[in-house]
Amino acid sequence: MTALRLVYPALLVVFGLLMLCNPGWFREAKRREYQKRLAARTERGEDAYFEELRELEAYPPPRTVYLWQALGAVLFALGAFIIADRLTT
Repeated sequence: MTALRLVYPALLVVFGLLMLCNPGWFREAKRREYQKRLAARTERGEDAYFEELRELEAYPPPRTVYLWQALGAVLFALGAFIIADRLTT
């Protein structure tokens, strides 16, 4: 068995733990990206990129961190399961 088989599952575990322990960081990064895109679209005016502007205004990013925590739990569990499976075979 090579160590390369454990790289991707280890990354899943690391990112899963990051999302579980610090979900606000991911939420804030998504919010900053959203605000940047919204400002760029409104600066060009209502007529340019109308559909994208309408979509951005209709679907803002979630305000809670529960989605990031749930995704982190899933990534952590998946990575841990894959590592355990590869270590036993």
